[in-house]
Amino acid sequence: MDAQGDPLALQYSLFSIASGVARERKFDMLTQPMDLNFAEEGLSAKIRSYALAMPQKDLAELQVKLAAAYLMELDRRLNAEVGRAAPGGDAGIIRAHLHDVNGKGPGSADPPPRVALVSMPWMAPAMPSIQLATLDAALRQNGIACDRHELFLDYAASIGIELYKIIGNTLPFIAEWIFSRQYFGPEMGDYLHGFRAAHPNSGMLSDGVEQEVLDVLGPVTERFLHNCLESIDWSQYRVIGFSLTISQVASSLALARLIKQRHPSVQIVFGGACCAGVMGEAILKISPYVDAVVHIEGEAIFPEIVRRVESGKSLEGLDGVSRREGAEVVANSGSTTHLYRGRHERPYLNYDPYFSRLARLGLTDRIQVWIPFEGSRGCWWGEKVQCAFCGLHEIMKFRSWGPDDVLEELDHLYDRHGISRFFAVDLILPKEFYSTLLRSLADRGRDWMIFYEVKADMSRDEAEMLAASGIRWIQPGIESLDHDLLRLIRKGTWPTHNIQLLRWCEELGIKASWNLLTGIPGSTLPMYERMVSRMPLFFHLMAPRGCGEVQLHRFSPYFDDPESYGIRNCGPHPLYRSVFPIAERDLADLVYLHEFEPLTAGPPSEAQDAVQATVDAWLTANDRRAALDFFPNDDGSAVISDTRLSAEPTHYTLTDSEAALYLYLDTARVQRNLAEEFSRFDEACFRRIGGVEEIQKLLHRWIENGLVYVDRGRVLALAVDGKRRAKHESVAAEIPYL
Repeated sequence: MDAQGDPLALQYSLFSIASGVARERKFDMLTQPMDLNFAEEGLSAKIRSYALAMPQKDLAELQVKLAAAYLMELDRRLNAEVGRAAPGGDAGIIRAHLHDVNGKGPGSADPPPRVALVSMPWMAPAMPSIQLATLDAALRQNGIACDRHELFLDYAASIGIELYKIIGNTLPFIAEWIFSRQYFGPEMGDYLHGFRAAHPNSGMLSDGVEQEVLDVLGPVTERFLHNCLESIDWSQYRVIGFSLTISQVASSLALARLIKQRHPSVQIVFGGACCAGVMGEAILKISPYVDAVVHIEGEAIFPEIVRRVESGKSLEGLDGVSRREGAEVVANSGSTTHLYRGRHERPYLNYDPYFSRLARLGLTDRIQVWIPFEGSRGCWWGEKVQCAFCGLHEIMKFRSWGPDDVLEELDHLYDRHGISRFFAVDLILPKEFYSTLLRSLADRGRDWMIFYEVKADMSRDEAEMLAASGIRWIQPGIESLDHDLLRLIRKGTWPTHNIQLLRWCEELGIKASWNLLTGIPGSTLPMYERMVSRMPLFFHLMAPRGCGEVQLHRFSPYFDDPESYGIRNCGPHPLYRSVFPIAERDLADLVYLHEFEPLTAGPPSEAQDAVQATVDAWLTANDRRAALDFFPNDDGSAVISDTRLSAEPTHYTLTDSEAALYLYLDTARVQRNLAEEFSRFDEACFRRIGGVEEIQKLLHRWIENGLVYVDRGRVLALAVDGKRRAKHESVAAEIPYL
């Protein structure tokens, strides 16, 4: 990058000079070795001479300041790219509802709390940690007060919100590597420089900028951890609990190490999704700074851990709690029957500490907050037939909280914080909520916006209920648009379910976030070719966010029984060897993502390439607002306007009876029974069309023109009600991704 006239390039050049000098003086081991090759004249030489003369402490400070300046300029550019040069957050609402809690939730007692709960990067900055809030509620229920430190917000503020989100939303390798070197570097002398060669570019930024970012994040991350250690009096706590979800292992290890080295009497406990099963035991084996790990749902056990630590008792015998005894690790991963069932008994979730920290960091103008809530745990579908690739949770046992309890908590959170965006952390929307919770929300008529994960095989009435209740952002778990591929991954849905839901979302103003999977074990090239050939029919609907090869996740059926799916588990993903420099057996237990290979030849790479190219074309069609719209006339006739493949529209005219038949196909119908069923539904229109033979001819024309979709003997109308789309399209557009 040319530094002349480019502030970002200039900042990096200055940082490179300071870092080069720091490496020469052998006190900066984080920065990647650089071939600077500066000319011994001009500004660069003068700055280098100045840096050489600086005391080590001042040079380290200069290095951090230059890195921070680079990140500030990058943050400005990233904000401009996403159209948020002056980002709008919830500052006014937050100020109006801010409670002076000093980081303590309701129910705090004297003396000050002896427990701290910590959440490190890379949690989404736009949401409070429901993990910490849930543990806090369980502690308050037992008369135990705690402090909460959502330190992921501090890190997001230090490196820039947009860069933080970009890194946090990529594969976990980079996110973990940034902090892993802060642990293993000083601990083992391994600063993991080999990662850069093994993973030269993730695609999250342009090649050159990505490498620069990884350089400057070294000293900034080191300073962040130092500030975390110094700005909080960790000695006041008897127990410090870290919540670990995806990509929080290394950051939690790095801070736990610093705290334990300075305050060895403090008991450090890890828990969360990254501690389930053998993963938690592996953490104890690789880090002497962690005293105990909770493998199971923490509400039922964490208060007892605190009581035992404060009374000087051993943690022996606690189900689902592994612990350190001297140099030994005593494993007790617990039973999946030890489940939390007391949702209706606990106090309300409290997010005051998050909002206080958000305001203290000056982020209220930068972030649109989503309030997380919980309506259930486990998966009612996965409990019956777990999707083959799904390893979202070790515990699939489905438990739904009472709809009145959920509604009461939503009301409380809205009244307390004034935020009307709610994010359900459930694995799946409970089926019974359509007739209970969602109906109550719809009857209240509040202008709320809610996210939920759903199963795609819902009815039109259920989709209507989603929109009426405020659920305007869903993740329907579509995964594929081919019936054979869906069968292979055990989704329990068909392409017609997926397409009709996407069409209803267009009409109802619901944003659907979904992806396509390739490389599915047992799949063949013709399956992908068939799907690709049909995808242009859907270019008027919301495109997938992307496509990617299926992964091998711990706790999935693929992981637990690979041979039955025709694959072999090859162990931890190879990039993890450059992130966690530990024994291979420990690495295999520690990480969630593994690599696999088919036992027989799978589909060639052209399958992935063809799907990706078609997804790209679909996204382009979305950008130009491609449409297939059904416009009804007052006399019952209709016109369908088609711009899926061309900006120049093609129009199709339907008589009133033909329009009635088309609307009858709003839900997929069995093709062989269509004429008979339609005759019973609307005998007059059936006769005006001309009976069975004419309906078959009409259907054939619609198939040829791509106005209907046929799969496995079921036929579905594809056009969207143009008037309803126009009414609702702005609603989905206002929903940002986290």
